[in-house]
Amino acid sequence: ISVFVMLSFLVSSLVRTSSTSLAILLLVWVVLVLIIPQTGVLFARQLYKLPDQKALATRMAEAIRKVPTGNLRWSGADGLPDDGLSLGIDVGDAWNGGLKQYRNALYGQVKLTRDITRISPASNYAYAAEAIVSTGIHQLIDFSNRVEQYRLELLEFARNEVKKNKRDKALNYAIEYDA
Repeated sequence: ISVFVMLSFLVSSLVRTSSTSLAILLLVWVVLVLIIPQTGVLFARQLYKLPDQKALATRMAEAIRKVPTGNLRWSGADGLPDDGLSLGIDVGDAWNGGLKQYRNALYGQVKLTRDITRISPASNYAYAAEAIVSTGIHQLIDFSNRVEQYRLELLEFARNEVKKNKRDKALNYAIEYDA
């Protein structure tokens, strides 16, 4: 608000009539509050291209196809391959790699948009509100990183459990069918 007050004093002191001053200030306000935030998004889209979604989906599908299935031995009891967890992890990693690439490009585009639109007081107000309530792109990136860390910890736990229980596989089937 103080920026607009100081700007109004400056414009009023430079022009002769109040109607001219009001017209200039209205034009400046429209540019700063309405035009710059919208054009900032357009500029960021042109300067920071996102990967094509169809090409990304094709690359992800190709990465999944490249996951080695090998000669899986199928266990008769549960209908799953003996190495089902490893196969699922490999497929999930292939899929997640493509999503991560797209997500990082999207975050980069949003950051560029924020940098371009910082001239606008309206954008700065929105960014300040995001910071106060702990929302916005930085918190989303932090959340995404924590989700990835949790996924890796969960996978490590699952791998360790499979290793621990692999020797008891026959016993597990016997208990399952006995109950």
